[in-house]
Amino acid sequence: MSGKPQTDGGTIIFSEMKEFAGFPKQDQYYISRSLDVFNKNASIQIIAEQFCADVAILTEQKKLYKNLTTIQNNIPYEGNLFSLEDFVEPLIITSTFDVAQENLSSFNSYRFLYERLLGGEIRPWLVPAFCMAAAMPTLAPTLRKSLLQSISEAAATAPGWSERKPIFFPSFVSLDL
Repeated sequence: MSGKPQTDGGTIIFSEMKEFAGFPKQDQYYISRSLDVFNKNASIQIIAEQFCADVAILTEQKKLYKNLTTIQNNIPYEGNLFSLEDFVEPLIITSTFDVAQENLSSFNSYRFLYERLLGGEIRPWLVPAFCMAAAMPTLAPTLRKSLLQSISEAAATAPGWSERKPIFFPSFVSLDL
């Protein structure tokens, strides 16, 4: 028996589900809606009806989410900062859009969404991207303050990040009978 703790998929998915369940309902709703928008097969009209959302906002979100492939393909590794322009700019713009919707109330809900949109490799870049998006002067000062204060010291000063892919991807289930 090794000294290394064993983590199975069941434990991980349960902890991810528990984390999601701990978010405010508006955050859960926005994360689920955003994952549906990211799904290339999802119709904006169907999502708008399902989530009672504005078609124009969903259309803009879908347009911005087309940048996610570029972001993912340009994640800098091992100090390689040559592709920062192709990476940082679309990440900040997309993050700012999501934060400005005022449906992600904390860094943790933002992180949860972006790990699912971009994978585990994005984790080192989420604190700076969130800080930049949350500090935009177009956001109300009280919103900026609450978002920036939601970043824990542990997240801001992490010595390293796991690249483990998320397992739990929430989806919206309508309770209309």
